[in-house]
Amino acid sequence: MGSAEAQLAEEQLNRQYRVLLDVKARLEGEITTCWNLLESKDCGWRPWAMSKVREKEEYLWPERF
Repeated sequence: MGSAEAQLAEEQLNRQYRVLLDVKARLEGEITTCWNLLESKDCGWRPWAMSKVREKEEYLWPERF
């Protein structure tokens, strides 16, 4: 692969990576919104029913805790 081809391939990978990071950030924002709605006083949710979900969230996003 020539230098120009390698550079084009790298630029394409960088664009794809940025798109994936954007999708990840948007999904994390939606998840945060859902958690905030669930934890609001008006919701009436049962915390004991969500404990396994919270454990999984802590595993997936430890930097949030």
